[in-house]
Order: sequence, then C-alpha cells, then structure tokens
Amino acid sequence: MHIKERISLGPNGILRDEITIEDSTVFEKPWTFTYGYRRLPDYQLLEYICEDNREYADEKGVQKIRLDPAGK
Repeated sequence: MHIKERISLGPNGILRDEITIEDSTVFEKPWTFTYGYRRLPDYQLLEYICEDNREYADEKGVQKIRLDPAGK
C-alpha cells in the first residue's frame, strides 16, 4: 500500500487535504478523496483524554494521570 497526502491552503482560507491510496492487491485503480477544513477564529482545540486514562487533580490541584483503569 502506498498513501500520498497533499495539504494545501485554498481560497477563502480553506485547508484542503487530498489523500490518494494505491494498493494494487485491493483496488483496481488509485482511490482519492478530499477533506476540506474551515478555520474558526474563536475555536479552541482541547486535549482529548480517553476514559481509561483520565486526568485527576489531587487535593493541591496538581494534575495526576491515572494509568491503572481500576484506580489503584
């Protein structure tokens, strides 16, 4: 499998992400698809914490990571 990705900034500030997948054992011809992303001026990206690795603060407010899903 060979994956080629081209990212470019298009008109009106749209970020264009074009992905082409080539795999002659699975596809008859290369498969290309495109995503478009629009910038939101007030958007704030937040970190995702999965359920089994949540962050907790101790009594002093220090962030701790719980690695054990049982919380031990």
